[in-house]
Amino acid sequence: MFNEHARAYGRNGASLIALPRATGPDYRSWQIAGAMAALVSGCYVVSSNRSGRLGHQGPLFGGRGFAFAPGGRLLATTSSDRPIVIIELDAARSSRAQADYPCYVTEPARQ
Repeated sequence: MFNEHARAYGRNGASLIALPRATGPDYRSWQIAGAMAALVSGCYVVSSNRSGRLGHQGPLFGGRGFAFAPGGRLLATTSSDRPIVIIELDAARSSRAQADYPCYVTEPARQ
């Protein structure tokens, strides 16, 4: 979920970034990170999340997943009521997004 890694995947020709998670019930910040990864990479970004509790008193996992289109538009989410979603990937859509802002902006030279 680090933007610099997502950006590098997109620059190297990826069309899909899959991010499994084991995070708590507050999913909002993870959705923002997923949207940002899709925006800066021009890739589809999908993420599943573990659900339930680890052991008897362990951490509680949120179980919500999501899918973002290249550019950061939310396509679908999962929940306990809707545990599986199917989306269609369009590699040409990813290529077009990678030729658009902010993906086409070149990196500054490192010194």
